[in-house]
Amino acid sequence: MKNVSIIILIVLLCIVFSGCNGSRDITDLAFIIAIGIDKGENGMYNFTFQSIKPSTFTTDNFEQNPLVTSTISAPTIYSAMDIINTNISEKCDYSHIKLVVFSKQIFEAGAENPITAMLKSNDFHPNTRVVMAESSAKNYLISVRPTLDTNPAEYYENIFKKDYSTFSVDTQLKDFETSNFNVVPIVNQFEPKENSLISNDVEGMAILNNCKLVATAVNYEAYIYKFLNDNNFSGNCYVMLDDNKTVVKITKSNCCFNSDLFVNPPITKINIIAYGEVVWSEFENIYIANNKKLKQRIDEKLETDAENFLYKCSKVYKTDILNICEKSKYKYLTNKAWKNEKIQNLFENMKYEVNVNTNIEREGINTE
Repeated sequence: MKNVSIIILIVLLCIVFSGCNGSRDITDLAFIIAIGIDKGENGMYNFTFQSIKPSTFTTDNFEQNPLVTSTISAPTIYSAMDIINTNISEKCDYSHIKLVVFSKQIFEAGAENPITAMLKSNDFHPNTRVVMAESSAKNYLISVRPTLDTNPAEYYENIFKKDYSTFSVDTQLKDFETSNFNVVPIVNQFEPKENSLISNDVEGMAILNNCKLVATAVNYEAYIYKFLNDNNFSGNCYVMLDDNKTVVKITKSNCCFNSDLFVNPPITKINIIAYGEVVWSEFENIYIANNKKLKQRIDEKLETDAENFLYKCSKVYKTDILNICEKSKYKYLTNKAWKNEKIQNLFENMKYEVNVNTNIEREGINTE
């Protein structure tokens, strides 16, 4: 019995100590946190890998710029990953990739191949953020200077996942697997000013159809997109009325779509419930919250802005980024009937009716 106990103890010790055999110090790894993709020559891509300097983990204070970038020219992301592993001293770790930046040139030509490759790779998490650089993806990554975040990986995650930001959309790799129509935020690089909180510019969104750029939209259109699309959006929009003499903060509560694709023309009715707060007004001696005309003007403005955006998607962009038609798929008896339907033609001829009901919760703050 004593011999059996000794043998069991030896086996347990072997298991415990063998677990440390393949371990590596954190400074022996190159943590890739972002990848930029630009158009190269002769059908090649220029992949820019951005990692955190190993010395960052061994000191209490972060360096002024703890990021280092390396650019590889290769036909695929797999080849680029192989080349960079061959040419640097540390082993690359891709488990912490937070951001993939495509240049505008890549999206104009079509980014289906690199995106498909990433979706099939275990190195890329489905929640990895995707953005478009107005010029060069490499230049954007080089210009990044995280200000409020000590960890650059957290900076990339926090700057693009914000559900409270009015003008910033959040697009992840997995979104390209579930839909042919996508939007991605547009980023620009600039020389950051000393002691400035802003190190980079996130403005507007790129509209994609099958990973190819269709058009770019301005900030306010990005807000309307989020206002119509994301029920969990907790951001606010400031609506200006009376020639900017009254400012109302709008928060969306609910948004419901109801489409009928079997009538001519097809029609989509959208009902939105929102809450309003008058935060500033030049008018004196009135309680703006009790002014029914104010509520009517707010509703009419939001309805007009939403309908204009929807018609622009149908007639100009011709891209169903809100997946309006997809929401009616369940009304078809068979999958074959759905596939035989001319969905794109229905979308381009869609009629919209938007109804906004704003409940004003607080009265205005009269300052003059």
